[in-house]
Amino acid sequence: MSSDGMENDAKDSVYVFISLDMTNSTRFKVEQPKLWKKVIAAFYDSVLSAFGVEQYQPMLKNLSDSELSVNFWKFVGDEVLLYVNIYNLGELYSIVKAADESVKKLIGWISERIAKLYNCKGICLEAAEQYDCEFRDAKCKTCNIHDILKSSVGIKATMWIAMCSSRDDARNVVHVTSSVADDWSQNKTFDFLGSDIDEGFRIAKYSVKNRVLVSPFLANALYSNDDDAIKTDLENALFIVSYQQLKGIWNDRSFPIVMYFPLLKDIYSNFEYDELELPTYSEIKNSGIDRERCKVSYLEKIFEDVHLDEESNSIVDLLKNNDYKRMDEQFSNKPMEIHIACAVFNDSGMIMVHKHEKRGLEFGCIHISSIIDTWKDAVVNGYRGKYGMDILVSDDPVPIATYIYNKSNSKTALGIIVLGELQSSKTYNEFTPMSLEQIDSASGLMVDKFKENAKKAFQIYECYQRDV
Repeated sequence: MSSDGMENDAKDSVYVFISLDMTNSTRFKVEQPKLWKKVIAAFYDSVLSAFGVEQYQPMLKNLSDSELSVNFWKFVGDEVLLYVNIYNLGELYSIVKAADESVKKLIGWISERIAKLYNCKGICLEAAEQYDCEFRDAKCKTCNIHDILKSSVGIKATMWIAMCSSRDDARNVVHVTSSVADDWSQNKTFDFLGSDIDEGFRIAKYSVKNRVLVSPFLANALYSNDDDAIKTDLENALFIVSYQQLKGIWNDRSFPIVMYFPLLKDIYSNFEYDELELPTYSEIKNSGIDRERCKVSYLEKIFEDVHLDEESNSIVDLLKNNDYKRMDEQFSNKPMEIHIACAVFNDSGMIMVHKHEKRGLEFGCIHISSIIDTWKDAVVNGYRGKYGMDILVSDDPVPIATYIYNKSNSKTALGIIVLGELQSSKTYNEFTPMSLEQIDSASGLMVDKFKENAKKAFQIYECYQRDV
């Protein structure tokens, strides 16, 4: 199996698909003609960062310590599609909670990226009109990025599950476009096809901002967890909010629209004043959420009535099968992730030390997926892009040390530490100049072998200075 979770044989595998979309984006593009392109780009980046896609470390707490590997599927307009290979029912609960967390936090993360782009805190003060803010409306003397986005757009999520295979007769297939279909070590163009895949796109029509809509198959699999505490949580969090007819789905019979409401107490306190007028909530508006037709347990009868109980149970059975386990990843169709840390010396001969909120004291770090030009260019451009720091690095830097970084999502990255010199006298809020004595006496959280590698850096720097 490749590192993106794609099986290389004809066995069935369970995939969960996640659609994250911006609401009211068309109107926002009209109202904010200068801002919307940057917001969409920040939305894409924030989603990939949040879920730990590609080289990113996941920001969502329900993914940061799990073995789940979320992968990018494709962009469709303003929509980001992700997928993840699932191996047990517990992982299902983690990924749904992570998606729910994302819809609540993504606007804030997008705002932070936009604010950083404009080198501000997201606020244009009336007293600071010397700043040329290209998206500030002439009518608006003060504005707040977060308020603009929160009042203009929202994030909605749709999740569905499917059992997929490469077999031609499978209900859902992984379609790979390649001249050598069996060589999974090569980059390929692929897609997911099948009735359950189509179903997910159909139900997305009923997703609404700040909510996670889940497919009936996914809701049933979640509710099939043998952990009584999780089952109770889901019984109070998953509800059938309406029944809708979906073109080409279930022979046009009423289809249950299921919503995830964590920590639901008073239903009306969870909605804005006019939300219950939406077709999505027609059932609970008319009959109340306590009615049997609205409970997740009612899905069992629904599946029997539409003769889909076997298909639904087959997903649950596979996820409970002890033989269905995550395989070692033997081939990768992604570039190797490489980390580069630079021990940057200022003109006073002190190292610029970065304090990471989770890792503690370090030298700073950039991630690259491939060496496009040279090591020097990778380091110089990387530190300038990430930290705004201008540094000088030799054409062929000799590593101070190498290391392996064990990421929290069960992936590892290869890293090197090189020597650099600061080329600017400006101060950097994220870095503190420290002498070897200060580093040696430092306490608290720091990366592995930080003091040892700092000592090596000073020794090499002193030799370099003597040679010069």
